[in-house]
Amino acid sequence: MHTAVVFIVLTIFTTHGLAWQVKYLGEVWQLSGLTYTLNLSTKDGSIVSLMRTGKKGSILSSGEDGLWRVRFRDGLELNARSATMQAKQIAPKNLLLTYHHPDVSVNIKITAHDDGVDFDAELEAKSKAILDFVLPAKLRFEPKNAHRL
Repeated sequence: MHTAVVFIVLTIFTTHGLAWQVKYLGEVWQLSGLTYTLNLSTKDGSIVSLMRTGKKGSILSSGEDGLWRVRFRDGLELNARSATMQAKQIAPKNLLLTYHHPDVSVNIKITAHDDGVDFDAELEAKSKAILDFVLPAKLRFEPKNAHRL
């Protein structure tokens, strides 16, 4: 078995203070800070919306792969939507998404901060060698709302 750890930081419009929070809202997990609100699907963890505080409309959402995509050396590709997911809040500002598939297990810890979120991923290949991992996977931008990121 092979385990890989990936650290990614999504920083959004820097500011100061302590306003982060993580909330379960039925169909979405909502992470927010002073400058943003990030909504993740409770079904597969995909980004439903990312909004700037005080602005209407989402800046972006996940594409067809959902939150992540993995490619194995043999050419097989899997994404977040092809795995079963469980989510739980593990600390006041931490959400853990756990994905299970016969070929790979993926754990993603998402940490809310005032100015953005951190995505920390850990992968465990079950039998095949992992060639690459993408987090977040393809994103869809809303041009009228994405003036400056």
